[in-house]
Parts: sequence; structure tokens; C-alpha cells
Amino acid sequence: MTSDRARLEQGPVSRFATYGIDPIGTAGHYDAFLLVEWPLPWARDIFDDLALAEVQAAVDRAAASGTRWRVMALASDEELPPDRARIIRYGRPADGFTVYERAETSVPSGTLPRVCVDVIGGADVVDSGASRDGETQDVLVCTHGRRDRRCGSMGLRLYEQLRGRYQGAQVWRISHTGGHRFAPTGITFPEGVFWAHLDVPTMDGIVSRSADVRNLGGHYRGNPAFETMCQPAEREGFIQHGWDWLEHVKAGEIVGGHGEFHDVRVLHRSPDGEVGAYEATVGVGRLVPTMHCDSACTDPDARSEELQVFRIAQTTP
Repeated sequence: MTSDRARLEQGPVSRFATYGIDPIGTAGHYDAFLLVEWPLPWARDIFDDLALAEVQAAVDRAAASGTRWRVMALASDEELPPDRARIIRYGRPADGFTVYERAETSVPSGTLPRVCVDVIGGADVVDSGASRDGETQDVLVCTHGRRDRRCGSMGLRLYEQLRGRYQGAQVWRISHTGGHRFAPTGITFPEGVFWAHLDVPTMDGIVSRSADVRNLGGHYRGNPAFETMCQPAEREGFIQHGWDWLEHVKAGEIVGGHGEFHDVRVLHRSPDGEVGAYEATVGVGRLVPTMHCDSACTDPDARSEELQVFRIAQTTP
């Protein structure tokens, strides 16, 4: 590994940016997601709703035990009986990450918080007949206007353009995804990738997996199955291998670091057994002026960190 001084002299090698900002590393890091159908309008934080307070407590307990959950509110045009609500769980497979595994059920609306607590605590999602084909894609578009006015306008407009557009892919409205400065934002499952600066042509290429991945780097916020500092190296695998990358078994790790720099490695194995790794040095490249999510967007002191890659190489373990 090179020294701090050498890295700085080499300069950043990040080359993916849309509207001048690279969104990589803004996806968070989660082992599992729980998407819960919850009535609109949503509170600024969905856990501000007292009915979901026990769910927040369950998330905190799981985190203390080493399992990171992300709970999001969900809404769609697919109608259920008024007394029932959906729960969709996406979890990391136990035998190595490829894509998140999906399970869906519907429950009586009044029992939804209790069922969520049980699922976060380790209970299985019991199929009640609401599950769809395991190959179905979920397209989640952030429309959380009470959290950020950009998502309440641009995100909602994108959702309205996309709903009913795809066969085999369900489009949902979703609560806060973070990174609202990149609106419209979204998530696609089962891969779990967080996306930035979405529009209809970009989403068409993502859903159909027909887009040239070299054009998607500046839209790629990261895969939350990986730690934040590993996400740029995981993205490099996607750019180099294309859509086949989703079939690779992958694992990321931080292997060292000096000061502001982190040395990371993403190991991968293709379906035919070929193994490889991406090794990178990642750090904060600059602080970018940022408009607060819930403000009038006039705070001159708001800043956010932009990650940059200072070295990256493809290796064989």
C-alpha cells in the first residue's frame, strides 16, 4: 500500500459524477430491509408515528446485537382490502451476498407493528398468499415530501411516470432514502442498489438491465450490503463486469488505513468459479455545499462529504 503522501500526490481517480458530484457511498449499510405499507401522508420521520415506536425500539435492539435493519414506509396503487397491509422483507443470504432475498406477506393492519417487531427479532415472514414470483423486481421511488420538498415534487413526478410501466417489476412509493440532494432517488431490489438523479430513460435501462453500465456510474449511490468505504470498489466491479456482476458472490472488507484514507477490498466469485478482487484506497475528497432536506434551501454553511477513490486495482487473491 502506498503512503499518505503518495496517495495525495497521485490525486483522486474517481471518474463517475452526475451534475458534478459523485453520489457513491451515500447508500448506508444494512443487513436487511423491512418495507411496510403505511397510510399517507407520512410523518417527517416515519417513527414519529407513535404506532411505530415499538418498531424503532426493535431496530435499535437488533443493531445492538449486530444486525442493521432499515425500515421504510411503502405505498402503491396495488389495492389490498382496507383492513390489511403488506410487509416485504429483503435480507442478505447466509451463504454469501449475491442479491437480497425477498419475502412478502400481508397482515391485518392493526397487527402490523407487532408483526414487524417479530420479524426484526428473527421470526420468518409467513406467506399469506400475497407473495409474488421470487424473480419480481421492486422499484422504489422516494416521494417523501415531508422529509424533502425535492422528493415530494421530482420524486412524485417520476413515480407517476413509472407506475404501471414495467411487466415483472412493481413500482412503489417509498419513504426517506437519504441523499435527497440527488433527487429523484430510488432503490432497485433484489440487487439493493441505491440510485441518484433518476429519470425515465435511466430507469428503463436499469429495470431491463439493458443500459450500458459505464453510463450509470454517476447514478450509483452504492450497494448497502457493503460498508460505506467499500461501496466505491463494489461499484467498480459493476462497471467492469456489467449486469453479470449481480450473479457474483461478493464480500467487502476494510483491510487497513492511514489517517483519512481507508484501504478496502471487495472479493468476488463468478457463477463459473472465477475469483478476483478489487482493491482500493478511498477517502473524503471534498466537502460539497448541500441544501438541508427540510429547510428553505438557503443555509450557506451546510456541507456533505464526497468520497473519492485515490487508487484502485483489479487483483487475483
